[in-house]
Amino acid sequence: MAYIIGGTVRGMVNGILVMLLGVLLIDMPVQQPLATIGFIFLVSWAFASMGLLLGQLADTWDQLAMMQNFFLTPLSFLGGIFYSIQMLPEWAQELSFVNPIYYMINGIRYTILGVSDSSPYNSFLMAVFITILFTVAAILLMKSGKKIIVGLSAEEQEAPAAKWTQYARAGLSQDQSVNGGHAYYRLNRRSPVTFRDLRLFGYGLGDDSYIYIRYKSSMKYNPDGKLYNFTTASYQKNTRAELDLRYHFNQGIGYFISDYNTGHVHTELGHAYDMSDYLNDTRKTSYLKGGLFWDHEMNKISSKLDAEWFQQISDIVDDDLSRLQIFAEITYHLNNSLALIVGFEQDYYTASKQSPQSYYLSLGWQK
Repeated sequence: MAYIIGGTVRGMVNGILVMLLGVLLIDMPVQQPLATIGFIFLVSWAFASMGLLLGQLADTWDQLAMMQNFFLTPLSFLGGIFYSIQMLPEWAQELSFVNPIYYMINGIRYTILGVSDSSPYNSFLMAVFITILFTVAAILLMKSGKKIIVGLSAEEQEAPAAKWTQYARAGLSQDQSVNGGHAYYRLNRRSPVTFRDLRLFGYGLGDDSYIYIRYKSSMKYNPDGKLYNFTTASYQKNTRAELDLRYHFNQGIGYFISDYNTGHVHTELGHAYDMSDYLNDTRKTSYLKGGLFWDHEMNKISSKLDAEWFQQISDIVDDDLSRLQIFAEITYHLNNSLALIVGFEQDYYTASKQSPQSYYLSLGWQK
């Protein structure tokens, strides 16, 4: 039970913080705050129990990752997170009603926005039932002692600990001939198998502002392998683009083409999704995403070059938003903590032929 309680607390903290950020940054409406917190508690408890259950059933980290990619992820995509199930064909709507995640999403959506695809009361009852089901299954399996190992092997005891790194920077920016300033903070956790990265970024250009929050999680299928899976979620608010809120999500697989002593080259392929202005159906966009990334370090200088392609595959938008995004950055390390950073970003939209670009110069800090 302690494992479930610990997972529930983490889930509730994350959920409530995201809700507070939405309220503070974009005035997101929350119709029923107490009911929202109640649903967050049920969802957190259910997923904590599910995680404990799947963790006991899996023999290796690879099997656990496969369960997430081939079980949880499809259920999430088909649960109405990014769209109303009313947009689906009738047979797909019927399938959604047997998806347990659908009822959790529907309940939280109703308590926050006041809209739902089915009865909120039924969603609450199903969420309670699913929570009890996973809790009982996880506890019974734990009591059975199945696959529980006491102690660690010598190899596990000698495994290197995860490394935490903080980054911060501030400096000058220019976007389409408009000058301004920016600030950036990054918290990174690395281990031989996992990568967790949280980034906060904001700038002011004249009377306009831009706020960007991004979290990326990835995990190798094998500590010595080159293949990994990744998930990225981000929120953006941009007054220059008249964007109140954009939620972006992408997920897929990546491969390290070259991993050498002073850098690496890797590529990614996945599915991406944008949703702007809450449930505005005219501003929902899906893409196929591909990317190529190169990081290289020398004695005093490090460089980074990213190229990502987004090919629009949905038609629920006003315009074709297929685009190529290019990012380049050079860092000169003054010492172990301070650095000068110069960077360039450009988007090229294939349909409109627009190519907005920006430049920045920063003083960075690392710990």
